Amino acid sequence: MVDYLDDIESDLSAIHHIEDPWALPARRFFLLAERLMAYPGVVQLRARAELDKAEPEPDVANAELSFEAAVASKAFQGDGGEFPPVFSPL
Repeated sequence: MVDYLDDIESDLSAIHHIEDPWALPARRFFLLAERLMAYPGVVQLRARAELDKAEPEPDVANAELSFEAAVASKAFQGDGGEFPPVFSPL
């Protein structure tokens, strides 16, 4: 939170119209500061940027098959081209 103090001060001013957040009791300051991510402001933008950095993009090309997909895939290998029961033609 210390890295965001300037942003918190700015958002408290812009969103809650608090001119001097440092005059607030500590409990009130932190209650309001924690909620700033819910409002469109600098704190929300920075929080979203942090989340975007922390969440890697899914690697679809190298994704592992689910158990069911692996079993179905295995059923098609070396069986003379017959459909497994769940994939039989109608």
